[in-house]
Amino acid sequence: PYVDHQATKDQRDVNVFKQVLQDINLDVQKFDQDITQYQGGDPTVLLADSDAIIKTTEEGIQRIGPQPPLSVTEALALVGPVQGV
Repeated sequence: PYVDHQATKDQRDVNVFKQVLQDINLDVQKFDQDITQYQGGDPTVLLADSDAIIKTTEEGIQRIGPQPPLSVTEALALVGPVQGV
């Protein structure tokens, strides 16, 4: 679930970036689990998983779009979440 954190004009809300990465990571983990269990045949589940990753990424872009660019320090706070994906 998305929580709308309020940031001042000069402050970026790094939590928005972290939440977007977490949401994408959840979809990637589901895809990984499903592809590991895939035995061949109907790929509908895998296609749905890949569609979910694309949709979540596109929604994340919309949520991040209004945010001002991150400073170097703020970007460094995202290293862990990015590596998780």
